[in-house]
Amino acid sequence: MADYWIVKLNGQGIVEWDTRLGGSLVDVPWDVELTTDGGYIVAGYSASTDGDVTGNHGGYDYWVVKIDAAGDLVWEKSLGGTDNDRAISISQTTDGGFILTGYSNSSDGDISENQGSYDGWTVKLDNDGNLQWEMSLGGSKSDNFRSIAQTSDGGYVMTGWINSNDSGVVVLYGDSDFWVVKFGAETLGLATNENNDDISVHPNPVSETLYISTKQQVEEVKLYDMLGKQIFNSNYRSQIDVSRFQSGVYVLKLITDQGQFTKRILINQ
Repeated sequence: MADYWIVKLNGQGIVEWDTRLGGSLVDVPWDVELTTDGGYIVAGYSASTDGDVTGNHGGYDYWVVKIDAAGDLVWEKSLGGTDNDRAISISQTTDGGFILTGYSNSSDGDISENQGSYDGWTVKLDNDGNLQWEMSLGGSKSDNFRSIAQTSDGGYVMTGWINSNDSGVVVLYGDSDFWVVKFGAETLGLATNENNDDISVHPNPVSETLYISTKQQVEEVKLYDMLGKQIFNSNYRSQIDVSRFQSGVYVLKLITDQGQFTKRILINQ
């Protein structure tokens, strides 16, 4: 079966070293980048559960491999759920970590939610490969990201294509469109802790009134758009009128006596 095969050439095209990494099933590398320590970061996807691959959730997972300047394995990380998740692009970030993106049709494991079929799935790792946050965007059809880069404001920009017309993110011009998404640094700095039995946010999608119910003591409620701009800030209230906001994806942040809770909200007008 296929492995990651990484080859280092010198300026004259002569092989300096090569390394093969993977397991007994299919492992497909898709992107590689030189890192600040002189090594390399490689992203792709893997169906293996043995060999160099650990932590597979099922189907294809994002598989991220960090190697040193000589091609030796430093660490590896599987990310995903029980369906198929394919990493396409990776880049080192200014904090020494890594940002990667691709597409996923999983709705469990490391993925907090799926809108249907494939979504664009973006993941932030620290320098040691630990998951810091993740975010899915898309609609009921197949949507994906193909590249990602950090921007000068600390946010990120992704490009790909979208087939969904019900994503709340974009209105299609045709059957399948180019898709460019900009995330603000503030939005993506929010922790992904959407699953909390003590907090209920409904309905979602919402068009008029968003209801919040919790037994925790809420100190502050904030709402951000996808550029990271704060558009609402208040002391705790159980209802928020969202009818004045444009259709799209937003991030709701609750600050409670037990920590912070965030959830993506889809506003449909």
